[in-house]
Amino acid sequence: MSIIDVSNKAGSIYYLLEQENRLSVEQLIQQTDLGEAYILMALGWLARDNRIVFLETGGALSVQINRPPMTEIHY
Repeated sequence: MSIIDVSNKAGSIYYLLEQENRLSVEQLIQQTDLGEAYILMALGWLARDNRIVFLETGGALSVQINRPPMTEIHY
């Protein structure tokens, strides 16, 4: 497994999160053909780039895309 592999898997997970909004790690494993190791490496990749946030709901770890709040811009 190379850095390019992990990067590609991270892109696939990001695209899935764009469609589904929030998924648990278990749901990611079920909805992709990726093993748990690839999922966790890809999530680490996305977290390092500040692209996702982790949430704990009912003892399960979930992730969603990090969408910073919009700020007002006055011209």
